Amino acid sequence: MSDGNPTRHTRAAAGREVVMTLRRRFQLGILALVAVTLAVPSILLYLLARQEVRGDVDQFVSDKARILAERANPSVPGSVVFQERDWAGDRFIPHGQTFDTDWNIGFVSKRLTAPIPAGEAVRREAAHPLGRVLHDAVAPDGTRYRMATVSILRDQEIRGYAQIGVRESERDAPLRRLLATLVAGNLLALGLAWLGLRFLDEHWRLALASLGDTAREVSANGVLRHRFVAPPEDPDLAQVAGAFNSLLDRLTQTRESQQQFIADASHELRTPLTVLRGELEVALRRERTGPEYRETIEACRQEVERLSRLADNLLTLAHVDAGARLSEVQAVDLGTACRSVAERFLPWAERDRITLRVTATESLPVRGDRIALERLLANLVENALRYSAPQDAVELSARRDGGQAVVEVADHGPGIAEDQHARIFERFHRVESSRPRHRGGAGLGLAIVKSLAEIHGGSVTVRSRIGQGSTFTVRLPLVPGAGPEGGPPAVADHVKTL
Repeated sequence: MSDGNPTRHTRAAAGREVVMTLRRRFQLGILALVAVTLAVPSILLYLLARQEVRGDVDQFVSDKARILAERANPSVPGSVVFQERDWAGDRFIPHGQTFDTDWNIGFVSKRLTAPIPAGEAVRREAAHPLGRVLHDAVAPDGTRYRMATVSILRDQEIRGYAQIGVRESERDAPLRRLLATLVAGNLLALGLAWLGLRFLDEHWRLALASLGDTAREVSANGVLRHRFVAPPEDPDLAQVAGAFNSLLDRLTQTRESQQQFIADASHELRTPLTVLRGELEVALRRERTGPEYRETIEACRQEVERLSRLADNLLTLAHVDAGARLSEVQAVDLGTACRSVAERFLPWAERDRITLRVTATESLPVRGDRIALERLLANLVENALRYSAPQDAVELSARRDGGQAVVEVADHGPGIAEDQHARIFERFHRVESSRPRHRGGAGLGLAIVKSLAEIHGGSVTVRSRIGQGSTFTVRLPLVPGAGPEGGPPAVADHVKTL
């Protein structure tokens, strides 16, 4: 049954065609490499063997021609002291004939059906007393011979010419056998290589099909249930499967984090909404006085502020998770940013009778987004004020440490257990879940601090002990080339005296 989507089928067919083409190209490439590897030494072997065989034949006919010249009787044409059966045991069968000085035929071997005429070039070169001519000749019946022609010398005079030849078909017979053997061997090797490639291809195809089935199962049923399995004897596929499994592990962790984030966010949103609903329902049960309504409205306002702050924090983290870039990157003086944030929290500090002290070097330029950096500092100061008691002090300082700007926010609050130091920067994590709501936030402030510090190329750490307060340290890289000299420290103490 068709799904009515021809584009999908076209893409699938194109994908299979591409895959098959790549596999076929791989196979043909391997076969071509094997063929070249076999052909080159085979050709070299054949050429060397042909040179050796033809050299042996030339030496053979030359030697036999000299023997025939020695045994010929120039005074009696056609008479030689030569028995052809004497050479029957040789590798090649010789065919001989002699001529007088006028190139009239004398002796003719019984194996020759007719004399082989000598060409002009052979006659001219053989006339030299030391002449030996190696040449190809064609008999009247069309048989081709490899021949040697030498002079018959008596008393240093040429009395005739002797020729010995070997059929070229006989000479080339071992070469043909060698060529046939090489061709057959190469074809057999190529066939075995093809079968080996088909076996490996089928092995890979089954392994890849298994990986594909697992991928489809993962796509259909979720990343938590399946993992890729590759045969241990195939390290390449095992490496691919391991890479996919690592990816699936990261996706699983991301999915679990997202699910936990959604669950925590839902819980944090549900709590103020429940409070709002409860306050409003209580207020509507009966007529109330103006102060009572004002109290209810104030409680609702606080919960609305909490919801607004939570939504703002969630939006900030969503932008960071999405890889959003800093909106306006510029040189920001952290000393100025610290004083600006401190001024913003001055009413809070005065209300709770907390000393807010700022110590900042004038020149601490870092590259970043001013609003994001002030948000980072504000979260740390707010966190310190939230857990400080009346008459306590919160210290905000900024200084230079080599090529880094160091910001520290210290309080004298209840402190944090050492086993909680790594977790306090996790989202929605609170050191004590039983803390009053007016004290503890949603557990996103420090997570935002960590994210903003990291996207500015910095880091945040904490030093704290139970009952001894906490110190949060942020390190950010200074603008390259910023001078080490700063102005005098600016100190501002804000104390509300009652």
